[in-house]
Amino acid sequence: MIPIAWSTPGTRSVSRNGSKVRLEEEFFWRSPVQVAPDLLGCHLSHAGVRLRITETEAYLGPDDAASHARSGPTGRCEVMYGAVGRAYIYKSYGVHLCFNVVCHLPETGGAVLIRAGEVVDGKNLAESRRGVSKGLADGPGKLSQCLDLSPRLDGTSLSRGPISLTRTSPLENEHFIVRGPRIGISQNREKK
Repeated sequence: MIPIAWSTPGTRSVSRNGSKVRLEEEFFWRSPVQVAPDLLGCHLSHAGVRLRITETEAYLGPDDAASHARSGPTGRCEVMYGAVGRAYIYKSYGVHLCFNVVCHLPETGGAVLIRAGEVVDGKNLAESRRGVSKGLADGPGKLSQCLDLSPRLDGTSLSRGPISLTRTSPLENEHFIVRGPRIGISQNREKK
């Protein structure tokens, strides 16, 4: 089985000279399985809050039974087949917003779900949006709430739009990356 969920317990990314580089579209012209671990440690920013990505999940195209892209470019998942480096934002069970990064090889679809993060700037703002001070972005819905994301941002460019995705530097200790199955997906669905 290909590992398609990644997390970084206790790992930090560091920057050279404090500089941040906004990820451009070329970064996303790869399989979600390749992009997902490379997003760990990157910074995601919107509306005054910046967080460090700590957990991701890859979702492929038609061959992935758990992916919204499994039926092709229709309805809400059309953005997964469009330009790479875009936000794919949808409501899970009609309640929580989930933020994904569109990435795929040519003529296919896919995205990486940003499952969790750690707030590094704008903590007071994130706390006021969430109404709590702990576990601010330790789930996809919580992360979206911290960043004040909305469905109107679906399809926006991450290299030029209001949501910023930056890399400070690669993770120093890649052996700290934990790989495993996706969360909340039954084993039968993973095998299909």
